[in-house]
Amino acid sequence: MWKEKLEIIKKEMELYQEKTNSGILDKEILKFQRAVRKEFGYELPPDYLKLLKYINGFEYNGFILYQVDEYLTEVTSFNQHVSEFIDTNKIWYEIEENKEYIFIGDSDISFWVYSLHEKIYYELDKPVTDNIIKKFKTLDELLEKFFSDVLPEHRIDM
Repeated sequence: MWKEKLEIIKKEMELYQEKTNSGILDKEILKFQRAVRKEFGYELPPDYLKLLKYINGFEYNGFILYQVDEYLTEVTSFNQHVSEFIDTNKIWYEIEENKEYIFIGDSDISFWVYSLHEKIYYELDKPVTDNIIKKFKTLDELLEKFFSDVLPEHRIDM
């Protein structure tokens, strides 16, 4: 269902001559995985990698899903330049407690993360990452909430 909401958002963005990024290729996924493993020492969740094949980063209405760092992709022009995954996680990891999470996005009031220890997703209060707003068993559940927040209910019937 989150994909349907994303399609509505894409149509809305087109009204302002904006587009989302497309997904990345398998070989770019492999390059990204190696870079993340080298930089942080962890493996990325398979469902997150699948998402990157569908959409590589997103920004709208103050909501951001991080994109693969541009130097790891072959795409020469992005429709959107979004906060990059490795560079952004390095910033969040300056606080030791944050190293428990893989930060995949943020909004004005939330962080959207994956817990390396619990193997589940969270929406965390921003800027205090020890305050859990909501737990998600799957990335699809998180994305449903994320895109619902991007696209308030009264606009879903567009």
